[in-house]
Amino acid sequence: MIHAIDSGNLPRLRQFCGKVRGPFACRIQALADGYGTGFAFARFWIQQTRQGSVCAAISALDNAFTLCALPESDWDELSSFWRLSGGSSLMAEKQTLARLDLPLPEEVLLRWNGPIPSSLPKGYEISQTPSLMQLHSLLVLCEGPGFHVPPLETFYPDLSHRIRHKTARALGVLNPDGSLAACAVACAQTQWAAVISAVASHPQSRGLGLACAAVSSLTNSLPHPVYVTCLPALVPFYKRLGAEVVSP
Repeated sequence: MIHAIDSGNLPRLRQFCGKVRGPFACRIQALADGYGTGFAFARFWIQQTRQGSVCAAISALDNAFTLCALPESDWDELSSFWRLSGGSSLMAEKQTLARLDLPLPEEVLLRWNGPIPSSLPKGYEISQTPSLMQLHSLLVLCEGPGFHVPPLETFYPDLSHRIRHKTARALGVLNPDGSLAACAVACAQTQWAAVISAVASHPQSRGLGLACAAVSSLTNSLPHPVYVTCLPALVPFYKRLGAEVVSP
């Protein structure tokens, strides 16, 4: 049975996510750690077996849902929940989406299990606290198939809030004049994993290894494993940085 989460049973959701782990459990727990249960736009649920053990966790930020479910979950109930939720998107493992008879995404899931080599071209500088306004502008400039950026009025307060609560992190590579040349963003981090959600390099700065520097520097500052999803065309880029394919 699916139960809504309040402050009283939030520890059960965190315990489940910390036990199951993986990128989707990381997203759910990071959202719960960052927002708790006091905001109407951030909601959480757990599903329990008849014996009372937690078998699935669900989060929703506005209408964007994330699901982490074990094989023993009640798939009929989860399917009905999703149909009635009014959600606009659902992130989950491909096998979970298949069990719910939902379309499978094209993206590939990759993972780093430890630190990776990092280098930065001469004259450039790593910023651990890049301007989120500049960061948003750069991400919008690099939008394309499979990569869409929320409007600034939702992007800025959400990422700023998560960073302040240490459940997200952003890193920038600065040009010699101080402008942003490349960036990488982790939308979720817990004590046991992190998820990179955005990487971008200014069109005029490409080919210099700045995106590689941003990814490697960010990855090395995060708890491992670190996950990233990308379109198949970008898999070689992440493999060159030492990532391994988890789910094709």
